[in-house]
Amino acid sequence: MTDLSYFSYELNYMTGNSANVTPLGNWGNSTTVLAAKANGVKVNLCVTFFGTSATFGSFFGNAGAQSTLITNLISEVTTAGAQGVNIDFEGAGLSTTHATAFATFLTSLTTQMHGAIPGSEVSVDIQGSATGSLNYITQVAAAVDLLILMGYDYYWGSQFYPGPVAPTHQFTPAVGDPNGHGNVSNDLNTMLRYVTPSKVLLAMPYYGRRWRASNGCVLPGIGIAASPSAQTYTQYRDNTSGYYNNTMREANSFTAYHCFNDVNNNFNQQFMDDAYSMQKKYNLINQRGLAGGAAWKLGNDAGYPDLWELVNNNLSTCATVPCRDTLYDMGGPNGNYQNNQNYTFTIAPAGASALSLRFLAFDLEQGFDSLYVYDGTSTSATLLGAFTGVTVPPTLAAASGALTFRFRADG
Repeated sequence: MTDLSYFSYELNYMTGNSANVTPLGNWGNSTTVLAAKANGVKVNLCVTFFGTSATFGSFFGNAGAQSTLITNLISEVTTAGAQGVNIDFEGAGLSTTHATAFATFLTSLTTQMHGAIPGSEVSVDIQGSATGSLNYITQVAAAVDLLILMGYDYYWGSQFYPGPVAPTHQFTPAVGDPNGHGNVSNDLNTMLRYVTPSKVLLAMPYYGRRWRASNGCVLPGIGIAASPSAQTYTQYRDNTSGYYNNTMREANSFTAYHCFNDVNNNFNQQFMDDAYSMQKKYNLINQRGLAGGAAWKLGNDAGYPDLWELVNNNLSTCATVPCRDTLYDMGGPNGNYQNNQNYTFTIAPAGASALSLRFLAFDLEQGFDSLYVYDGTSTSATLLGAFTGVTVPPTLAAASGALTFRFRADG
């Protein structure tokens, strides 16, 4: 773990001051922050503003409120001995109507924060639904140090169609579902068209949701008029009904799901990212060369080491590469990859003297989309093959103990 974001400075958009009911106070000396500092973890202050197009317009049209917020944040970070801020602004109009105004504010914040606190960082949380806005993403990326893709809430609490909170790949929606549901891999791929991977982190959920369902355990489910409830990872593992031990797996999203009757004998469908499905997201982080991962939120997994072990196995100096695995393109096992992709990743298990690659299926647009495979740790190594079309390539062997892949899809 390298960074801790303290939640949060709640913005009063009319003044720029804190709207916290309970004042932040001496947050830099809180037990959690002191423990982070003692272990060499950098600390930043999260700033939250869940707005509407009207309230965003009010704030971005008020130079005084913006100046007050920036001054306050520099003071808070300095006093706490922290290293920066994380901006979590969410709501309608932010990535469209107010994109340029938001980027202008972020540029001012970053410039002043860097000037007052050398080595400080400013990061911004990005909703998946905003990744397709070229204007928004490019402007925000140019204004800050890091972008954090919030890879969750694809199925959310105010709609009655059950589904995974964070599908790694596409989950087929129910017939009649009027809501737009994306998925992590597509949104990540879209963002990476506009931003260098080393500037992007993928945030993952330490929670899931359950819905009362009217069609049994059939997927996709149909919910009934009762609000779904969020479940932390700890609650999921603690549950005594036994559904943790009866995990089913949705094939394309990789998400764990469970079907059961609750204490009132209502039938439920629950979706939760467990260690298996989380690993698929870490695979995306490593394959696409991201700056790292993030989680909402620490403590939701209290009492269980599973998710910490994933951090250790994937993002630390103790990270390991499995000796056997199944690889997919960004469309997953049952979906299609998107256009406009160009990325490279390497597989190099520690101590491996040789590797082999066997293709189970292959289908690329002939002459336009291609896969290149190299015997070594970079694209300067010996080329084992370049493939396009639908002919399944032969089994490949890497004498170096490492394989590097370059995948390209045209626009």
